[in-house]
Amino acid sequence: MDPVKVSIIPNSPAFLKNRLFSLNALSGSHAANKHWMYPFQLLRDEAARENIVLETCDLLRPNAADIVVFMDLPKGVYELAELKRSAPHVKTILFPIESPLGRRYVFSRSNHRLFDAVLSYNHLLEDGVRYFHFDLPAAEACLWREGKPYSRRKLASLICGKGYVSWKSGANVIRSGWRFSVRDWLDYAFSLGELLSTRRSLVAAFEVHAPGDIDVYGDGWNEKPSRRGLLRTIVPSSAKGRLETNKLNTIGNYRFNFCIENCRNDCGYISEKIFDALLGGAVPVYLGNRSVGQHIPPDCFVDAEDFKSPKQLIQFLRDCSEGEWQAFAEAGKRYLGSLAFRRFGTRAFVESVLAPIRALSASGGASHEPNVVALTS
Repeated sequence: MDPVKVSIIPNSPAFLKNRLFSLNALSGSHAANKHWMYPFQLLRDEAARENIVLETCDLLRPNAADIVVFMDLPKGVYELAELKRSAPHVKTILFPIESPLGRRYVFSRSNHRLFDAVLSYNHLLEDGVRYFHFDLPAAEACLWREGKPYSRRKLASLICGKGYVSWKSGANVIRSGWRFSVRDWLDYAFSLGELLSTRRSLVAAFEVHAPGDIDVYGDGWNEKPSRRGLLRTIVPSSAKGRLETNKLNTIGNYRFNFCIENCRNDCGYISEKIFDALLGGAVPVYLGNRSVGQHIPPDCFVDAEDFKSPKQLIQFLRDCSEGEWQAFAEAGKRYLGSLAFRRFGTRAFVESVLAPIRALSASGGASHEPNVVALTS
């Protein structure tokens, strides 16, 4: 029996040449975090057992494949239309994995009309026929680290780049053929719900109210002050530069690890941040998905939404006794050993990604009947 050939167009050129399936695919500050790539390596291995060949698009041309998986919308709708015209036998799957920050239009049904299936973490789109759901994968529970004893841990860490958002017109995206509603455009242009500024405000609050109690790792935090304009970039004393070592090993040096998503959302986006904190043996301080407590037990993390200000949150962390901290940590460890955590495990991810591939290869296509869904971002 001939194999099902699947060409994957990754969301970054760095993943071409099948590096998407390699534990050594990441570079720079992410290079040491091989556990982030394991789900894709396992995906390719499990697919091969089912006679499904997964290759990146530079090694398996899309028009020579049976199924093409787009890990983001193509640059233009015309690119997708041309593939459909030149290779009508090819089935297509949209598989966006980036955060929903400024990307409401990616989840719009009006932009899915040329795809045979959509695989999305956005649970509001799921129907099991044309729309399939997946959860962004955590690592395996066996990677859990105990970390340092409570008394030898510093208070908190934040591990992420210093990011900014800027206004965008959206003209190029609209000219490329993708459809925008007014809400889509507002979300794209103004990055509604962004939390990058919240990260910066948090670090600034530590500088004032708890200097020396947090270490901040990531690109941009320790850049030299700008001499241009009236506003100058102040380098926080907590900035430690790029983290070159394994994130899980580093987290265990701190009692709390801030896990702040790129944006607030209620569409199913929960990134690796909170899981890395739990696996690293710290207590997560989470902000992002408004429904996170429905998926991860509230007794194993600190919900930043419960506090009126960064100052109040910082004071709570400083006042948290060893016994209270241990209660959080033990709850987190129990969660990692539970069936509930397996939902975010690598094998659950593999099964979710293979589901639409199996469906399209078995049925020869999927319904294009529109689904009535609501989308909040």
